[in-house]
Amino acid sequence: AAAAGRGWVKLIGDWPRRGVGPMANFTAEELVIAVETAEAAGARVAIHTMAREVPSMAVAAGVHSIEHGLFLDEDDVERLGARGGMWVPTVLRVEATIGQLGPESSGGRLLAEGLERMRRLVPLAVEAGVHVLAGTDLIGSPSDVADEALHLSTLGLDAPAVLAAVTTSGFTATGRDSEFSVGTPADAVFFAANPREDLSVLRHPRHVMRLGRVV
Repeated sequence: AAAAGRGWVKLIGDWPRRGVGPMANFTAEELVIAVETAEAAGARVAIHTMAREVPSMAVAAGVHSIEHGLFLDEDDVERLGARGGMWVPTVLRVEATIGQLGPESSGGRLLAEGLERMRRLVPLAVEAGVHVLAGTDLIGSPSDVADEALHLSTLGLDAPAVLAAVTTSGFTATGRDSEFSVGTPADAVFFAANPREDLSVLRHPRHVMRLGRVV
């Protein structure tokens, strides 16, 4: 999996069981073994988790990137930040799942509780050095990442942190150069106004350049 993932292994840390909710797919010991095995093969580990107990287990095991992570706590974000880890909250995905389950269902209430925790923890995570990234999971098209970025602003991130989440943070967290330099492929998005002054312009790019070509 490390070879096929080009340096990354993705684990599904938990999954919902009918009438029970999200349950762990691994023990704490198994997560440690998975991370150690991946690292020995030169890979890092990302994990999907919506259950209560799995985020802390994953951080303790040394996982490098948390997807969803509704039930991270203060100690988790401190530890994740200390090693330059990543957190992809996927607020749009969580809200959509609450809508699918129904806000009064047991699953809907669980995810709503986790969403409230995220409102408190996401700004703390940035302060702790966690690379908070904007990701959409299976919501809409890639262009919906702009809406995800705006949702991160409602969790308390300021404009520079929101823009980093949708631009440079992913490069920095994975050890890649995010600066423009002669001879490197140019990826850029152009807007009619400065998104630092009005984040809503992220929804309306004028030009998108991918690998040096306007698309």
